[in-house]
Amino acid sequence: MDPTGGRSGYAEAFGATGLVINKPDDIATVMRKAFDTPGPVIVSVNVDYRDNHKLFESVHEGAIH
Repeated sequence: MDPTGGRSGYAEAFGATGLVINKPDDIATVMRKAFDTPGPVIVSVNVDYRDNHKLFESVHEGAIH
């Protein structure tokens, strides 16, 4: 199974380079590679949404419309 969910292959099907960030430690390396790659590059970022409730608990109630 493709760990990117096919997203990098989808980018490549359109002539772009597809890169994936799977964890925070990948950010600098993948972004450096993206900027060093000639032509269009699509960077897919996998997000772990399990802690979203913690984010919303810290947001001031008046900031939510």
